[in-house]
Amino acid sequence: MNGSHSHSHSHSHDDDLGEVTHPAMHTNNGRRAPPAAHNLDVMPPLWLSFFNRSATAESQSQGDTNRIGSYPFTLATVDETGFPRARTCMFRGFLGNNNSGLLKVTTDRRMAKMDQLTNKPVFEACFYFPASMTQFRFSGTVRMLYLDRSTNKVMLEDRTSTVMEPLQEASNELAEAFNSSWEELSPAMKLSFCKPAPGRQLTDETAELLDTIEQKTSPNADDIKEGQSNFVLLILNPSEVDYVNVKGVGQRLKFVNTEEYVWTFEQFAP
Repeated sequence: MNGSHSHSHSHSHDDDLGEVTHPAMHTNNGRRAPPAAHNLDVMPPLWLSFFNRSATAESQSQGDTNRIGSYPFTLATVDETGFPRARTCMFRGFLGNNNSGLLKVTTDRRMAKMDQLTNKPVFEACFYFPASMTQFRFSGTVRMLYLDRSTNKVMLEDRTSTVMEPLQEASNELAEAFNSSWEELSPAMKLSFCKPAPGRQLTDETAELLDTIEQKTSPNADDIKEGQSNFVLLILNPSEVDYVNVKGVGQRLKFVNTEEYVWTFEQFAP
């Protein structure tokens, strides 16, 4: 599906946007991965070139010129009382071919945010890249991939859909994404999923378990089995992206997913 783009200012040329260079803005192909997250071979969303540019500049400022790295960002959810809960997470790249615009985050299924996302599968995420002085605020819905402990199959939990069961076996593509995300973790990170449940009160027993894990250099087979059972891959599916560049006169663009595959944007004062 092709969709037209729009901007609300009175100028008649896209060149007035300065940094807007994404070809989709000039060809009316502002497409994105669909909410079901199964078709990943699509045109990248309009905001992705901005994000990649900022992320690349950040990597280069840290001496890494070969790739876009993993970046800390703030992920906010909503608890059962309606209060926001924020924490720092690590961005693990995009799902599929990196054009999907679906952000990957790893977490422990025993953490409080899992219950929060089950009850309210919405999020806001905020990135700031000092090298380019740019900020990206994402908001949208979340899907979760984790192992069924009885069958060892990768399950997709999607409580945003109105046309399918909230919990079902993941597609081969999503199961592969889950398994590869686990394999990409360092040995120390894999062992961290064997620790006592996050937030559990520290006792002599839990302290001893922490000391045992701390002394290991790599997980054994039992550690891997336990760690994988606690491992979760979150898929953040943005519906709005607020981009702000505060360098010089600045620039602010708000990208909105108006319908499946279609993104529009408007300009605002930074």
